[in-house]
Amino acid sequence: MLRRAKLLQRCLSNVQEVLSDNVLTDMKNNVKKIKSTDDALHTYSQIRSTTYCDGERDMQVQFHGRRHIS
Repeated sequence: MLRRAKLLQRCLSNVQEVLSDNVLTDMKNNVKKIKSTDDALHTYSQIRSTTYCDGERDMQVQFHGRRHIS
């Protein structure tokens, strides 16, 4: 689960050009407060773009549901 959380944090840093500063700051603050991976995935499901994580694995953010990274 820690690996998934780190991957999600890298995803956040990769979408800086897509998200506005206000949304990005809000997302970073939310990630710091989140305890579980499920909550983190739920937060990222609200991002309205497709995110690529360091070329390791493509993660398409689901807007109306969750996709767990395996």
